[in-house]
This record gives sequence, structure tokens and C-alpha cells, in this order.
Amino acid sequence: MTSPTKSNMHSTLIAMVESDSSIDSDKGVQAANIAVGPTGDVYVAWVEGPSGEHPEVVERTLFIRHSSDGGDSFGSAIKIADVGNPGVLATEGSHCGELRRVLNGGIRISTFPFIATDPTNPNRLYVVWNGANKSGGGDSEIYLAFSNDKGSTWSSSMPVNNDSTNDQFMPGIAVDGQGVVFVEWYDRNSDPANLRFVPTGAFSHPGNLIFEQESLVAGEGFSGRAVGDYLQIAAFPEGAAAVWVGDSDSHLSIARYLENSYSAFLVSQSEYPIVNPSETTTLTFTLRNDGTVTWEPESFALILNAKDNFGLATWQPVPSPISPNQDITWNVSFRAPQEPGIYDTHWQMSRQNDTEEFETFGPEISYYVIVTPEDGSSSLNDWLRLILGYLRLEIPDWGFLEDWLQQIESLIQKGIEFFLQLAIGICFIIVFIIALPFIISTITNS
Repeated sequence: MTSPTKSNMHSTLIAMVESDSSIDSDKGVQAANIAVGPTGDVYVAWVEGPSGEHPEVVERTLFIRHSSDGGDSFGSAIKIADVGNPGVLATEGSHCGELRRVLNGGIRISTFPFIATDPTNPNRLYVVWNGANKSGGGDSEIYLAFSNDKGSTWSSSMPVNNDSTNDQFMPGIAVDGQGVVFVEWYDRNSDPANLRFVPTGAFSHPGNLIFEQESLVAGEGFSGRAVGDYLQIAAFPEGAAAVWVGDSDSHLSIARYLENSYSAFLVSQSEYPIVNPSETTTLTFTLRNDGTVTWEPESFALILNAKDNFGLATWQPVPSPISPNQDITWNVSFRAPQEPGIYDTHWQMSRQNDTEEFETFGPEISYYVIVTPEDGSSSLNDWLRLILGYLRLEIPDWGFLEDWLQQIESLIQKGIEFFLQLAIGICFIIVFIIALPFIISTITNS
């Protein structure tokens, strides 16, 4: 394919939009946004709505078209979602002399779509936009839809932001090299007056769209209405960078979310071992890296976090790099203590941060190692001592308890003997009563 010039690229885009049968003379086409997938697929999304002569109409529709040949040709337009333009109509002359929809404070608002492709999945792409709250009211919310078949079909739109009362507007979207989705927007959740806005970001872990949200700046944010029409966010191989406009300055934030990118999932765990004193045993468990950063042996390890360490090293590095969504199985072998008892040991993933401090993450893997008496048989007194030893309590002389139990056992045995004798006596009486009439009849006849 030859590189397009400015003129033929313009003519291609005009042909793509104007040749679509869904466009009529009373509609306007705005905010075309383009993205290229990892295998060269080209996507263009836009919003259709009433022309500039009808700002009172709030209904709009997002469309997308897909090219599988690098932009030489495009398929038909596919509807992404119907959206409502948020805000209220500005009074005449309040915004550059034109009548249009604005948010509280006079910030002009539109329903621009923004596309992001997934570098880990050539079939998957996302579109994000702001639209009127579907629950009612004129406030603006951030919505997202995704496609798993290169834009042929789309999911239902879902909210990204947590708050659903104040305005959230001007989203941007990017997907990093691990498949993590990053979304940025202006958020008014912290201002009861719904005026000041805080640059806010959210991200989802690979494989789901459960977003974790946080402010990108400290404080109460910014005010004013001259903030442009959109934000921009770009992805790193691991993380994203977002840029925004404050009161009068531009600010840059590296939104890598490192403290949230480390996560582990416990896939399986062996049973608690019951062993003899000094017997060798092995704990086996499998962890999955469900974060966004590869576990490198230089900085990631399994850490022992318990008073019973069985002579093991407290820091055991991963044997090789563990990529996101990859599993690692640990086999921890050790010799059991000589003393019978119940011992606890706890393991957890840890990393060494930039300040050389250790930070744990993921679930704590707990084991209780039961060391039985060497002869393999345990009396009541032995098990009481095991339990009290696990609870770390003083162990008194429980001999009196065994004596008491022996007395109880003796009484039970005597009771059983008594009831057996009683039953035999009752049976003898019943037999005698049944036989008595025959005995009397025999005596009388004789």
C-alpha cells in the first residue's frame, strides 16, 4: 500500500462517512477518532447527531467502521451505542455567542468517542465517551463499550466512574502492553457544588473490566470553563501517562499505578501435613501473577512470615521471570520439629521497591503443620497438650482429667452390666407370666 497523501486521506474519510446510508441532510457528523490494531486493522469512530441548528436535541449515536487492508477500504458503519448529550442549553451569548449544551459552570460538552485497541488481543477494542446519566438527571457520566470481534458487535455500555451524581466528563482511553485498560477524565465528585473538577484515572486488570479509580492530583482540583474539548492518555508497555489542563497551566502525570499493579491469586494449595517428629514434608501451592508487572527474580520473592520457620530462608526469589497470567508452583520442603505440636507457617509474595524496602502483596498462604507423638498413637492428654501448645498456653498436669475419665468409664461399664441383668430379669418375669395360665390349668386338671 502506498503512503496516503493529505488530499487522498481526506477524500477517503469523506467517502467513508458520506456514502453511509444512515447519514441524512439533517444530521451532523463530528469527532472522528482513529486507532490501529496490533495486526494493522484500522478503526474510525464518530458521533452522529442533529446539525448545529438543533442544539436542543440530546439524542446522538456512536458509529464505527473497520478496515482490514490498512485503510484502502472500509466496511459498513456499525452502531456502538445511543447516547444522550449531557448538560443544559446555554443562554444566548453565554458561550462564544452560540446556543449549545454546557455543564454547570459553562463548560461546553459533547459526546466525542475515543477508541483504544488491545495490543495483546487483535480482536478486542474499546470505545469510551461521556454521556447523560442513564439513571436520569442532566449530569454527565463516563461510559465504555467493548468489542471482541474487531468492531462487528458491541457490548452494552457500562459506567466507568464510581460516582453517579455530579459531572464526569472528557474521557480518554489507552491500553498498555499487558492488556490493562486505562481511562482518564475530569471528575466533580468531591465538590458538592458540582463546579471544581479533579483529573481522575481508573484502570482494570487484564481479563476483566472492574475499574479501580483514584485522583491523579491532590487537593480540590481546578475551576473555570476554558478547558478545551478532550483529554489525552497514552500507554506504556506497563502503565499509562495522562495529560490535562488546570486553571491556566498544563500538567503531566505518569499514571503507572505501580502500587496497584502487583497482584497474586492462589490457584491451589496442598492439605495441612500430619507428620512424625523430624519427618520431612513438603508444602505445595500454586500462585498466578494476575497483576500487570512481570515478577523478576531480582526483586520478587516468596517471603516467610511466621514464628515457625522450620529453618527455612525467609526470602525465596522466584526462579525465573513470571509474566502476567502465568502460574508458578512452589514446593517448600523442610524437616518437622522433634517436639509434638501444632505449628503454623505463613507465606506471601513480596517485592523490593525502589527504596529497597519489602512490600507484600496477594493472599497469605497459611499452613498448620501437625507433629504427632512418635509412637503414632495419641492419648487424650497428648492431644490436649498439642492444642494448648498451638494456643501458646501454659500446659498444666492433666493427669487428674484422665483419672476422672477412667472413673466415668468404670461407672458406664457397671451401668451396662446392671441394665443387662435387669433386662434378663424382666424377660424371665414375662416368660413366667405367659406360662402361668398353662401351669395352673395343668395343676387343676390333674
